[in-house]
Amino acid sequence: MARDSLYPVSVKAGKPILGMLPTGWQKLSLEKCLNIEARKAYIQDNQEYDLVTVKRSRGGVIRREHLKGKDISVKSQFYIKEGDFLISKRQIVHGACGLVPKELSGSIVSNEYCVLTGKSGFYLRKVRISGEILLG
Repeated sequence: MARDSLYPVSVKAGKPILGMLPTGWQKLSLEKCLNIEARKAYIQDNQEYDLVTVKRSRGGVIRREHLKGKDISVKSQFYIKEGDFLISKRQIVHGACGLVPKELSGSIVSNEYCVLTGKSGFYLRKVRISGEILLG
């Protein structure tokens, strides 16, 4: 059976169309709402770390594995906190992004992830993430 798209099923090609905004809402670029965070983790061989991954299709942030520092192959790692917004730089085309839940705060991610926080007065938990942000 032929497919209509050259992309995998998880890829929703094209820019999302938001339609009419509710009264009092505004459309902003991500750079006006978010800061890039870089909380460098200095990996120690005998210390244990929780590593996370982000599932495709906006499936959320989950624990990937628990390793000692000596077993982590990529040493460029960063700490994440509850409420951070993670984007997988390699898998975002498949919708690999999500908010860090409380139970994964303090975990680490490689530099393959972009870690974002909301600017002052902007709360990530109250927005619809779809390539564009809606504010109410």
